[in-house]
Amino acid sequence: MFFPHKEQPRTKFYSKLATSFIVISLILVAAVFYITFSWATIVLTQQKQVQERTVTVRIADVTNDEQGVLQGKIITQEMDAQGTYSPKESTSLVQKSQGFITVINSTQKPQALRKTTRLLSVDGVLFRTTEFATIPPKGSFRIPVVADEEGEVGSLSSARFTLPGLWPGLQNSIYGQGFEQAEGGVKRVYVVSQNDIDRAAGELDTSLQEKFLTLAQTQLPFKPQALKSILSSKVLSQSVDKPIGATAESFTMNIKEQLTGVLFDQYAVKTYIEQVLAKELPSGYQLIPLDIDSLEYSLEDIDRQAVKAILTVRLKSGQMKSAEYLSLEKRALTGKTINQVVSYFQDMPGISNIHVRFYPFWVTRTPLLHDHINIIVQNEE
Repeated sequence: MFFPHKEQPRTKFYSKLATSFIVISLILVAAVFYITFSWATIVLTQQKQVQERTVTVRIADVTNDEQGVLQGKIITQEMDAQGTYSPKESTSLVQKSQGFITVINSTQKPQALRKTTRLLSVDGVLFRTTEFATIPPKGSFRIPVVADEEGEVGSLSSARFTLPGLWPGLQNSIYGQGFEQAEGGVKRVYVVSQNDIDRAAGELDTSLQEKFLTLAQTQLPFKPQALKSILSSKVLSQSVDKPIGATAESFTMNIKEQLTGVLFDQYAVKTYIEQVLAKELPSGYQLIPLDIDSLEYSLEDIDRQAVKAILTVRLKSGQMKSAEYLSLEKRALTGKTINQVVSYFQDMPGISNIHVRFYPFWVTRTPLLHDHINIIVQNEE
């Protein structure tokens, strides 16, 4: 005998309760998973706020722990140097051509030629001998000559020369043949100029500074990370063995100078300047580290007796929002969409670009836990 099956009310109740528990558990697990494993990364690009500045720095041999005084070395010394230099400027000098003419004697007797004997070409170019010579009979002699007039004489290598001073009957038997030029009628010569003097003085000054700096470094009482030196020189005396305008292949200069050097550690100066600038920063900003190679130094004053110097340092100082300050913004960014995050930072001065990424890919809002939000700050190039 069969009876119809009827579900017991208690069993149905527990079944619904179990199902509800499972659903709630899954929802809680999903919520915990969503909250725990959701992340957001916000990349902010900052514009550098840069301005030109000058900072005064005091350097002294002995600081005595005085505030704002950095240790360095200040040295004064007299030095001298000598150098020989070649002029760079040249000019054309018109002069008398010089060379040699071979005199031929076809007679049976020797022929004496006194100094300044004339030799005339067919074209009318006149030379004179520069020394006494005797032309042997039936022979020849190569004799030095100089042109009678200044300037170029042209090509006379195969020219025939007569000797106007000889008896006309001998002029066909004793004559000159060919001119070998040793020095032309226009000569290129070097002239000592003011530019040459200035150049020589500059090179000697440079060599003295290099020598002075080498000696000064041996007297440093400290070991710098990056030694910097500011040198000044005063000319005490200067002499040149050739006057301006003189024609010469070379000239010699002597110079005596008083050299003063201020030597210091660039990193110590950089650190000091950064400390000075950091005190002037508004709240929430940090200093962009200085580029040590971009610092420009000038010597403003020096007290040789007190062994102290004052430098002016020219630099470009930059500031930006500090990463720590921007990290405080995380609490205001929980549960925001990408557009809301971008809108939030767009109102902040100095931010040029905002890029937001969510993880995992299905996440559409920033996490509810602020420490799951990463803010990365990078500087604009």
